[in-house]
Amino acid sequence: ILIFSMIALVFASIYLVEAAHAPSKELKLSESFIGLVVIPSVLVTVDHVAAVVRSQKEGIAWIIETAFGSSIRISLFVFPLAVILGWALGIEVGLILDGF
Repeated sequence: ILIFSMIALVFASIYLVEAAHAPSKELKLSESFIGLVVIPSVLVTVDHVAAVVRSQKEGIAWIIETAFGSSIRISLFVFPLAVILGWALGIEVGLILDGF
């Protein structure tokens, strides 16, 4: 099943990349904008709709679990990125979380 899923993902990715050419020419948008802004926005929207549908079935425990998971993922990305950017720009970044 894993190998089949991987092959399907490869073909879906190729199709997605090839499908980005037409809107970029018709709407006169750069392919970078479509790849970095439009496609992730659509994917996040689909993820949110799936979360709403599942939360109606699973209840409050699943909603809390999803909120904690999202918070942890964001903090594991944003905190190191803030430190690296601060270091690169010469700005001291203090990650003081006394409120928690």
